[in-house]
Amino acid sequence: MSDEWYDSCSASVIQLELDTLADDQGYFRMSFGFDLKPLIDSIDATGLLNLPVVWEQDGRVHVVSGYRRVLALREIGRQKVECRAIPTSTSKARCMLLNFHDNLPTRPLNQVEKAMTCSRLASLIPRREVIDRYMPALGLSSHDKTLEL
Repeated sequence: MSDEWYDSCSASVIQLELDTLADDQGYFRMSFGFDLKPLIDSIDATGLLNLPVVWEQDGRVHVVSGYRRVLALREIGRQKVECRAIPTSTSKARCMLLNFHDNLPTRPLNQVEKAMTCSRLASLIPRREVIDRYMPALGLSSHDKTLEL
């Protein structure tokens, strides 16, 4: 992969107050219709194993990956969280693809999540690339009409 791709070694580990994260954490989010209890139980039992990834843009800190982890930490009353902060020079498209590649191998996405993902990807990268590369990875047929749905 090219030098501009996310490299976890180049991300800084920082500690943030949970309430400093942007309120509209939905842009990179790929989660819909989920139960936080299993994640809360996991964090209670073992701690936070995978740090959320954040990106600062226009004076706001956005969750790129780890939206559900942040919600779970808020639910259990945590005030702070360690995060991996990726460079501010990272494009919005790279952030979305980072989230895509973080989520896809770890859990199945439901139909709403697949639609959210396709819509956001199509707003950031060429439509043809979404159809040819990312829709098949989601188990969707590679057709314009499918993307339109």
